[in-house]
Amino acid sequence: MVAHFEIHNQVNTSPTDFLQNVKDIVINFFRENQNNKIQIALVCDVVKVDAATGVVIAREQPVFNSNQESIFPATDLDNVFGRMTTKILESFSAYLKNGSGWTLERVVKE
Repeated sequence: MVAHFEIHNQVNTSPTDFLQNVKDIVINFFRENQNNKIQIALVCDVVKVDAATGVVIAREQPVFNSNQESIFPATDLDNVFGRMTTKILESFSAYLKNGSGWTLERVVKE
């Protein structure tokens, strides 16, 4: 079974802050979907700005995924959330550091 759940960002926060702000909601979702494999994703708006003019020249909406985790009644949900968010934040950081010139505009949803 695959369950789908989205949390839309209502404030302009960093990916780290957003993930921390929704932690309790996500862990509750884990509890409600035990005996399933779960993966979370972070969707962001990123922009590329022309250095000379300051004008936005490109926009993208990349998705940063966690690894899939199996959730069972005895699963340490805080630990699972920590592993998932670490993977997402590492992917996000690598995306911005790869020399592409992209910068975060906002977190859209998880």
